[in-house]
Amino acid sequence: MKGIKLALVFAAAASVMMCGCVSGNAADKVEDEYPSLIADIDSISLGTLTFHSKSFGKLKQHTFSKVFVEPRYNTVVLRYHDGANFQTVVLKQGARVAVIDAVQAFAAEWDEHTLQNVKATAGNAYSKGVMDYSFGIVSPAHSVQNIPFYMNCIFMEGQPYLVLRIPSKPVKGEEALYSPYTELYFSRTQAEALAERINQEYLESLVQEMTLEKYSYE
Repeated sequence: MKGIKLALVFAAAASVMMCGCVSGNAADKVEDEYPSLIADIDSISLGTLTFHSKSFGKLKQHTFSKVFVEPRYNTVVLRYHDGANFQTVVLKQGARVAVIDAVQAFAAEWDEHTLQNVKATAGNAYSKGVMDYSFGIVSPAHSVQNIPFYMNCIFMEGQPYLVLRIPSKPVKGEEALYSPYTELYFSRTQAEALAERINQEYLESLVQEMTLEKYSYE
Protein backbone atom coordinates (compact mmCIF):
# COMPACT_ATOMS: atom_id res chain seq x y z
CA MET A 1 0.00 0.00 0.00
CA LYS A 2 2.82 2.40 0.87
CA GLY A 3 4.49 1.70 -2.50
CA ILE A 4 1.25 2.42 -4.34
CA LYS A 5 0.76 5.72 -2.51
CA LEU A 6 4.31 6.84 -3.31
CA ALA A 7 3.89 5.89 -6.96
CA LEU A 8 0.68 7.91 -7.12
CA VAL A 9 2.43 10.92 -5.58
CA PHE A 10 5.11 10.97 -8.26
CA ALA A 11 2.60 10.24 -11.01
CA ALA A 12 0.76 13.41 -9.97
CA ALA A 13 4.00 15.38 -9.99
CA ALA A 14 4.87 13.99 -13.42
CA SER A 15 1.48 14.97 -14.80
CA VAL A 16 2.08 18.55 -13.65
CA MET A 17 5.49 18.47 -15.33
CA MET A 18 3.92 17.54 -18.67
CA CYS A 19 1.41 20.40 -18.64
CA GLY A 20 2.23 23.18 -21.07
CA CYS A 21 4.69 21.06 -23.07
CA VAL A 22 4.19 22.00 -26.72
CA SER A 23 5.09 19.55 -29.45
CA GLY A 24 7.80 20.61 -31.91
CA ASN A 25 11.29 19.94 -33.18
CA ALA A 26 13.63 19.76 -30.18
CA ALA A 27 16.51 20.82 -32.42
CA ASP A 28 15.00 24.30 -32.57
CA LYS A 29 15.91 24.79 -28.88
CA VAL A 30 12.72 26.84 -28.36
CA GLU A 31 12.03 27.05 -24.63
CA ASP A 32 8.26 27.09 -25.09
CA GLU A 33 8.51 23.49 -26.29
CA TYR A 34 9.60 22.39 -22.83
CA PRO A 35 7.77 22.26 -19.48
CA SER A 36 8.49 25.12 -17.09
CA LEU A 37 8.05 22.85 -14.06
CA ILE A 38 9.43 19.46 -13.03
CA ALA A 39 7.93 19.28 -9.54
CA ASP A 40 6.98 21.56 -6.66
CA ILE A 41 10.02 20.86 -4.49
CA ASP A 42 13.09 22.82 -3.40
CA SER A 43 16.36 23.03 -5.34
CA ILE A 44 18.66 19.99 -5.46
CA SER A 45 22.45 20.16 -5.55
CA LEU A 46 24.12 18.59 -8.57
CA GLY A 47 27.50 18.24 -6.89
CA THR A 48 30.82 19.65 -8.02
CA LEU A 49 31.73 20.69 -11.56
CA THR A 50 34.86 22.41 -12.86
CA PHE A 51 35.77 24.57 -15.83
CA HIS A 52 38.54 26.91 -16.99
CA SER A 53 38.67 30.64 -17.61
CA LYS A 54 41.29 32.60 -19.52
CA SER A 55 43.50 35.06 -17.67
CA PHE A 56 46.33 36.90 -19.41
CA GLY A 57 46.22 34.40 -22.25
CA LYS A 58 46.44 31.34 -20.01
CA LEU A 59 43.80 28.99 -18.68
CA LYS A 60 42.99 28.75 -14.99
CA GLN A 61 40.81 26.01 -13.52
CA HIS A 62 37.82 26.94 -11.39
CA THR A 63 35.15 25.07 -9.49
CA PHE A 64 31.55 26.26 -9.74
CA SER A 65 30.65 27.45 -6.25
CA LYS A 66 27.12 26.09 -6.63
CA VAL A 67 25.44 23.83 -9.18
CA PHE A 68 21.78 22.96 -8.64
CA VAL A 69 18.50 22.22 -10.37
CA GLU A 70 15.40 24.25 -9.54
CA PRO A 71 12.51 21.81 -10.12
CA ARG A 72 9.88 24.56 -9.77
CA TYR A 73 11.31 26.30 -12.86
CA ASN A 74 12.98 23.40 -14.72
CA THR A 75 16.28 25.29 -14.68
CA VAL A 76 19.88 24.44 -13.82
CA VAL A 77 21.90 27.17 -12.10
CA LEU A 78 25.70 27.44 -12.29
CA ARG A 79 27.31 29.97 -9.94
CA TYR A 80 30.97 30.93 -9.85
CA HIS A 81 33.29 33.79 -9.07
CA ASP A 82 36.60 34.94 -10.46
CA GLY A 83 38.24 37.24 -7.96
CA ALA A 84 35.63 39.79 -6.88
CA ASN A 85 33.41 39.09 -9.91
CA PHE A 86 30.38 36.91 -9.20
CA GLN A 87 28.47 35.38 -12.10
CA THR A 88 25.45 33.10 -12.48
CA VAL A 89 24.36 31.14 -15.53
CA VAL A 90 20.77 29.87 -15.67
CA LEU A 91 20.01 27.14 -18.21
CA LYS A 92 16.45 26.29 -19.14
CA GLN A 93 15.80 22.94 -20.77
CA GLY A 94 16.26 24.18 -24.34
CA ALA A 95 19.63 25.70 -23.44
CA ARG A 96 20.65 22.42 -21.80
CA VAL A 97 19.76 20.52 -24.97
CA ALA A 98 21.99 22.91 -26.93
CA VAL A 99 24.88 22.39 -24.50
CA ILE A 100 24.54 18.60 -24.65
CA ASP A 101 24.40 18.71 -28.47
CA ALA A 102 27.67 20.66 -28.49
CA VAL A 103 29.37 18.25 -26.06
CA GLN A 104 28.35 15.27 -28.18
CA ALA A 105 29.57 16.91 -31.41
CA PHE A 106 32.86 17.90 -29.77
CA ALA A 107 33.41 14.36 -28.45
CA ALA A 108 32.56 12.83 -31.84
CA GLU A 109 35.08 15.02 -33.65
CA TRP A 110 37.64 14.22 -30.95
CA ASP A 111 37.16 10.48 -31.50
CA GLU A 112 37.31 10.90 -35.29
CA HIS A 113 40.42 13.12 -35.05
CA THR A 114 38.65 15.86 -37.02
CA LEU A 115 38.81 18.75 -34.53
CA GLN A 116 39.85 21.93 -36.32
CA ASN A 117 41.93 24.76 -34.88
CA VAL A 118 39.96 27.65 -36.40
CA LYS A 119 38.66 30.95 -35.07
CA ALA A 120 35.46 30.44 -33.07
CA THR A 121 32.49 32.24 -34.64
CA ALA A 122 28.72 32.04 -34.46
CA GLY A 123 28.78 30.52 -37.94
CA ASN A 124 30.91 27.51 -37.00
CA ALA A 125 29.42 26.92 -33.55
CA TYR A 126 28.39 23.37 -32.66
CA SER A 127 25.21 24.79 -31.20
CA LYS A 128 23.70 28.01 -29.95
CA GLY A 129 20.93 28.98 -27.58
CA VAL A 130 19.80 31.51 -25.00
CA MET A 131 20.27 31.70 -21.24
CA ASP A 132 19.69 34.01 -18.31
CA TYR A 133 22.85 35.55 -16.88
CA SER A 134 23.64 37.55 -13.73
CA PHE A 135 26.83 39.32 -12.71
CA GLY A 136 28.25 41.84 -10.28
CA ILE A 137 30.90 42.68 -7.73
CA VAL A 138 30.55 40.74 -4.45
CA SER A 139 27.14 39.42 -5.63
CA PRO A 140 25.43 38.87 -9.01
CA ALA A 141 23.24 41.99 -8.70
CA HIS A 142 22.63 42.66 -12.41
CA SER A 143 20.64 40.35 -14.67
CA VAL A 144 20.19 39.85 -18.40
CA GLN A 145 17.45 37.57 -19.73
CA ASN A 146 17.59 35.58 -22.95
CA ILE A 147 21.22 36.35 -23.69
CA PRO A 148 22.57 34.30 -26.63
CA PHE A 149 25.42 31.86 -26.24
CA TYR A 150 27.55 29.85 -28.66
CA MET A 151 29.63 26.71 -28.21
CA ASN A 152 32.76 26.05 -30.25
CA CYS A 153 35.96 24.06 -30.26
CA ILE A 154 39.00 26.18 -29.54
CA PHE A 155 42.63 25.22 -29.03
CA MET A 156 44.39 26.64 -26.00
CA GLU A 157 47.96 25.82 -25.05
CA GLY A 158 47.96 23.18 -27.79
CA GLN A 159 44.89 21.35 -26.43
CA PRO A 160 41.27 21.35 -27.65
CA TYR A 161 38.58 22.78 -25.38
CA LEU A 162 34.84 23.24 -25.73
CA VAL A 163 34.19 26.93 -25.11
CA LEU A 164 30.88 28.45 -24.01
CA ARG A 165 30.87 32.04 -25.32
CA ILE A 166 28.43 34.59 -23.86
CA PRO A 167 28.41 37.93 -25.72
CA SER A 168 28.02 41.25 -23.93
CA LYS A 169 24.45 42.58 -23.77
CA PRO A 170 22.89 45.75 -22.31
CA VAL A 171 21.14 45.41 -18.97
CA LYS A 172 17.50 46.42 -19.24
CA GLY A 173 16.65 49.45 -17.11
CA GLU A 174 20.30 50.25 -16.32
CA GLU A 175 21.51 52.74 -18.91
CA ALA A 176 25.04 52.24 -20.22
CA LEU A 177 25.53 49.03 -18.22
CA TYR A 178 26.50 45.92 -20.20
CA SER A 179 27.08 42.35 -19.12
CA PRO A 180 30.72 41.26 -19.54
CA TYR A 181 31.78 39.18 -22.52
CA THR A 182 32.39 35.76 -20.99
CA GLU A 183 34.09 32.55 -22.07
CA LEU A 184 33.99 29.30 -20.09
CA TYR A 185 36.35 26.56 -21.27
CA PHE A 186 35.78 22.84 -20.73
CA SER A 187 38.15 19.96 -21.33
CA ARG A 188 36.48 16.86 -22.75
CA THR A 189 36.23 15.33 -19.27
CA GLN A 190 34.74 18.52 -17.83
CA ALA A 191 32.32 18.90 -20.76
CA GLU A 192 31.04 15.35 -20.49
CA ALA A 193 30.59 15.72 -16.72
CA LEU A 194 28.51 18.86 -17.33
CA ALA A 195 26.39 17.14 -19.99
CA GLU A 196 25.72 14.21 -17.65
CA ARG A 197 24.54 16.43 -14.79
CA ILE A 198 22.21 18.59 -16.90
CA ASN A 199 20.63 15.71 -18.81
CA GLN A 200 16.86 15.86 -18.33
CA GLU A 201 16.46 12.17 -17.54
CA TYR A 202 19.09 12.45 -14.81
CA LEU A 203 17.44 15.57 -13.36
CA GLU A 204 14.01 13.94 -13.34
CA SER A 205 15.42 10.85 -11.60
CA LEU A 206 16.80 13.10 -8.83
CA VAL A 207 13.47 14.90 -8.55
CA GLN A 208 11.62 11.58 -8.37
CA GLU A 209 13.91 10.40 -5.58
CA MET A 210 13.48 13.62 -3.61
CA THR A 211 9.71 13.68 -4.18
CA LEU A 212 9.29 10.16 -2.90
CA GLU A 213 11.48 10.97 0.10
CA LYS A 214 9.49 14.13 0.83
CA TYR A 215 6.14 12.36 0.87
CA SER A 216 7.22 9.06 2.41
CA TYR A 217 6.61 8.22 6.06
CA GLU A 218 7.24 5.36 8.41
